[in-house]
Amino acid sequence: MKQSKLVDILKRLTREELSVLDRHLKSLHAASSDNYRIFKKLQNGILKSPDKLDLRSIKKVHFSDMTDKGFSNMLSRVGGIVEDWMVSYDVLQSAYDKELQLVRSYNQRGLYKQATQLYLKLEKRWTAESKLDLNHHKYFAQLYHLQYYSDNPIKYEEGGTLLEKLVNASMNRFVEQGQFYQIEMVNWGRIKKYDYSAFILLFEKLKAVIPSTSISEAGTFLFRALQDDDLPALELISASLMQGEFKAETELHSLIGFYCLNCARRLWRKGIISESDLISDLYDYCLETGILLQNGKIPRVRFFNIIGSLGTIRSYDYMTEFIERWISYVETSHTDSVYALAMAENCFIHQDYDRILSYVRDVTYEDIDSRSRAMCYTCVAMYEDKDFDEASLYTQIHNNRRFLRRHQDELSNAAYEGRFNFLTVLMLLSKRRYKSMDIDLSVYEHLHYRTWIKTHL
Repeated sequence: MKQSKLVDILKRLTREELSVLDRHLKSLHAASSDNYRIFKKLQNGILKSPDKLDLRSIKKVHFSDMTDKGFSNMLSRVGGIVEDWMVSYDVLQSAYDKELQLVRSYNQRGLYKQATQLYLKLEKRWTAESKLDLNHHKYFAQLYHLQYYSDNPIKYEEGGTLLEKLVNASMNRFVEQGQFYQIEMVNWGRIKKYDYSAFILLFEKLKAVIPSTSISEAGTFLFRALQDDDLPALELISASLMQGEFKAETELHSLIGFYCLNCARRLWRKGIISESDLISDLYDYCLETGILLQNGKIPRVRFFNIIGSLGTIRSYDYMTEFIERWISYVETSHTDSVYALAMAENCFIHQDYDRILSYVRDVTYEDIDSRSRAMCYTCVAMYEDKDFDEASLYTQIHNNRRFLRRHQDELSNAAYEGRFNFLTVLMLLSKRRYKSMDIDLSVYEHLHYRTWIKTHL
């Protein structure tokens, strides 16, 4: 049976959110209703073992009297209810969005006194905030807009002041958001080799005539760091970040953290940064403050990317301590396999090949991506072991390539081709020990561990 949108949504909710949703549905439906029953079956299955959730079995056991179409319609119906709940839940989780919506609701119903009281309260509170937040002027602009473009008599009482405040907040919002769009044009343009130079130049001209703000000035330093490989600018904005000048758990806080990390790694690769402390400090800060986490967890792919990046500048022992410190935060139901792969990558990066097999053997992996990653490390360990039987390595590579072909649909194209091509090249490297041959890496668009291979050519 085809997976439903409802199941996809429920799998992405936290345990706490599922509990809140449970109470919401219980307030709408009787416990014996089909709508509530299907939710409970899905909730219990997801909490117990999300990977083994089987809609066909649930229908057969608990809704056998329903036709397939009726069951599908029920899933869609409950999915719509969950979507409505998800929107209202997310709005209520944001104090800004909730209070702005309340101002709007008051004005729409002619409750102008209540709207104005809340407006004045919010304006006073938001003005007193000292930490920098990219949404600060956005919310002010929305608040002033809600008051000005309504029938609330406050705009007549304030004379021209309310419109002036609206325009100022909107201009501040524009120059701040525009500055970070300009930064992203440098970043994304470099990644995708896309030319944004006309837009970047246009915004430079606009900045010359629009007053700056504290946030846009901070963004200017970040822009210089990314655009011009300006190390002092990077050090300044990184210090501001780690000293707490930006409001935590906001978009601005996360953006600056990500950009500083990306820029620091770039300057390290170019030899502009010679000491690794800045990069290590940024990683520690971004993990400790949640910038690199999602819902309190480190996405598994991100965890491996961090190890791959930080491992190139830090020692084996440092990375071992790092892995042991953060492994419990990784988003996975198979902590042992993630730890095994992380340590295998640590061994690989630091050329401690003898230890790899002790980590990746006899481990149950949670998916094909993890298992195929372990296969590659196994082959590396066998290749680097000069006492290992060459025929065994060839057999291992052959079996691994067959495995990848069988599970090609379960991997991204880049992951499948990258690992398959790696195994192919590894076979050629092994044969080249006995027979002279050229290996042209340029024919492989996707090739994992390309840098390692180049050191063996």
